[in-house]
Amino acid sequence: MEGTIEADGVVLSSMPVGEYDRRLLLLTKERGKISAFARGARKPGNPLLAASRPCTFGTYRLYEGRSSYTVQGMTPVRYFEELAQDIVGMTYASYFLELADYYAREGVDGTDMINLLFLTLKALLKEQIDNELIRTIYELRLMGINGEAPQLFVCGTCGKELTAGHYSRIKSSMYCPDCSLTQPGISQLSEGVVYTLQYILTAPLSKLFAFSLAEPVFLQVKKVVQQHLNRYIEKEFHSLAVLDAITT
Repeated sequence: MEGTIEADGVVLSSMPVGEYDRRLLLLTKERGKISAFARGARKPGNPLLAASRPCTFGTYRLYEGRSSYTVQGMTPVRYFEELAQDIVGMTYASYFLELADYYAREGVDGTDMINLLFLTLKALLKEQIDNELIRTIYELRLMGINGEAPQLFVCGTCGKELTAGHYSRIKSSMYCPDCSLTQPGISQLSEGVVYTLQYILTAPLSKLFAFSLAEPVFLQVKKVVQQHLNRYIEKEFHSLAVLDAITT
């Protein structure tokens, strides 16, 4: 049905179209991932100029046509313009947007991913939080939201609850000492590592970036998350390649 709707969301990407327009990829609470045209958004002084930048959060007024959406206006919530002044921070943000794009689906409520993305970008602006810790937290929590988190709470064979134990990188699952004897790719995870992984998956979003880790614990946490991410996601992210180039 044609008509005007409002959608709370964030700009995941923005592509120039024609001489003055932009095609936006929006992640919205109400409609999931959608594309919308912002007419004249590349003209200086156009009110849609700022509204069409990636990382922009707001309430978008959209005309829903038969086959596409058109942006009619936007009430901003946050532009995150500070990130534009920091090439490293902006590259991390671009990767986070790309990963959200990978998981987002049209017609699927995007509330949880939008809230996570908003708090993750806020965390990037805080110098006291390590960017790689932010990245690791975001990756694991995003996989959890989308039902692809590793099994970290109970033994993958007998179902026993675990606070420490053996982890199989091959099966992305924890195992108790007895059951781990028959599992491939096993490594021992300390109680601190297991607690951190479980916390990232279950903590309220408001407390998700309120901790720091000793380096040995962080390196193990990061290793588990990266192994699992590489197992489930085959896509090559352009922004991640850039990030690796400027941070190594």
